[in-house]
Amino acid sequence: MQQVRVPGKVRRHDWHTIEGMEPRPLLTRIRLDRETLGSFLREKVTPTIPERTRAAHAGAIQELEILVGRDGGVMEVSPAVGRVPLPAELLEPVMEAVRQWRYRPVKLNGQPIEVVSRLEIEIKSAA
Repeated sequence: MQQVRVPGKVRRHDWHTIEGMEPRPLLTRIRLDRETLGSFLREKVTPTIPERTRAAHAGAIQELEILVGRDGGVMEVSPAVGRVPLPAELLEPVMEAVRQWRYRPVKLNGQPIEVVSRLEIEIKSAA
């Protein structure tokens, strides 16, 4: 029977085996920094924001927490905890656009894994 090691210190509960089944790591989700996850980005959708609203909030930055699924699709998007969110007329279009982003699947030990990360979205005026 083959054993799978979860990265980090070796402890007895880092190994997961069930008699007669292929062993699987307990780890199902990892956190990556925004630069590393950004290198996996395949498709980015720009939010549709009315020009008047965009101009009024040019330069505003929103930090978002995202969960990327094993297939590379964005499963969850929310304002980062501890940050003041943008007004709703900006936040909703930004979050909707990010939900449509697509990443190459991130793999750990050859298997796709879910990824949690943070993004910074800057509102820029149309030029």
